[in-house]
Amino acid sequence: LFDQAVAGDRAAADRLFARAADRLLLFVRLRLGPALRARLDEHDVLQEVFVHAQRDLGRFDAAGSSDPERAFGLCALAENRLRDLAAFHRRQRRDPARE
Repeated sequence: LFDQAVAGDRAAADRLFARAADRLLLFVRLRLGPALRARLDEHDVLQEVFVHAQRDLGRFDAAGSSDPERAFGLCALAENRLRDLAAFHRRQRRDPARE
């Protein structure tokens, strides 16, 4: 399934992300702090992670990774996205603590 998605099969990519969605959503829920939770929807964050993963899908298999490593790659991508969103909301008076 992963190889088909990397080869450009959109349906395979959709099935692959559907398989990972529950675990990745749990990861996002655990990592999303209360300040960001007040401003962001966890499903929106998940969707952004999948958009970024779709664009860079081939890099997850660059070293012949196993499935757990691919899942870790998605978690790392989610962690980076959460970090970026937190920085965005802290800049220019977007700090949730001020609201």
